[in-house]
Amino acid sequence: MGEGPPEKAAALSAAPKEDRYLLGLRVLVTRPADQAEETATEIERAGGTALCCPCLVLGPSPCPAELQAALREIRRNRAVALASVAGAEALLAGFLEAGEVPGEALSGVLVAAVGGRTAAALRAAGVRVDVVAGEGGAGGQATGEGRAATGGQGAGGQATGEDRAATGGQGSGQATGDGLAAALVERLGTLAGARVLLPRAKEGREALHEALVRAGAEVRAVAAYEMIAAPPERLLPAVAALRAGEIDLVPLGSPRTAAILMAALGADAASVLAHTLVGAIGPTTAEALLQAGIAVDVVADASFPALLRGLASSLVARSEAERRPWVARSEAERRGSKKEG
Repeated sequence: MGEGPPEKAAALSAAPKEDRYLLGLRVLVTRPADQAEETATEIERAGGTALCCPCLVLGPSPCPAELQAALREIRRNRAVALASVAGAEALLAGFLEAGEVPGEALSGVLVAAVGGRTAAALRAAGVRVDVVAGEGGAGGQATGEGRAATGGQGAGGQATGEDRAATGGQGSGQATGDGLAAALVERLGTLAGARVLLPRAKEGREALHEALVRAGAEVRAVAAYEMIAAPPERLLPAVAALRAGEIDLVPLGSPRTAAILMAALGADAASVLAHTLVGAIGPTTAEALLQAGIAVDVVADASFPALLRGLASSLVARSEAERRPWVARSEAERRGSKKEG
């Protein structure tokens, strides 16, 4: 983070902890676009500046024929369940590609979404959303992977669910797969034998699928999209800012994101990132960074806000440690000047 008096850390120490914990800090956000906006809002609310350069971007379905077949048979399902904004956008794009109006195509099918932002994306396209987990209910916290056993400072906390939408739909429970399954059971009485279409990423997590199966549903999961590496030119702003020393904190959410950023930086990625504080979500991300020779300062659970808070605290602690010898040298020089005078 450089030599000299730690002005930023001093400002952070003086700032109200809960409100402005990133005051004056510049944070690189590499999350996919639909998640980056949420993280950037948190950073700016906390007094920081966000540079958003998603390392992963939304790609088309790797199995378009399977997706189109599922959409043609959409009314054979009791419900369609969507876990993310990306899943919602892929579903909408699939209908439009087939020449259908999404709102009309989904009439007669219960539409269920995890989180208010997913629901909002559907509503913006004219789709009625019947059930939303984490909207208008108890909030929506989702715990993620545990802290890494080695490497970095643990920063716990739970992952807050997606923002609640303002209107429409039955809100219930937590913004998680289990929360959505529970909300569907509450709405329908039972999911036993009910057909549920689950459009998701090719590499999608199993949480929602497993929760629906546990509730008795017959789940048809289709790969509606996949996340692909961003073209190198899209990462040029991030590379330039890092090389110019214009980034203070680099929170990374997955081994794949970390690998894409390191590839964009090139052979000297470790030395470039050494001038920042690097944080990781979960032990697998931390291990991938450590294996690549990247020092990991903070490891958090699945919550980006918790990771950001941990990085800010780590910066204050590091800067205080660096400040002590600097203050001692300054005091010695001051006393020496007095003697000479």
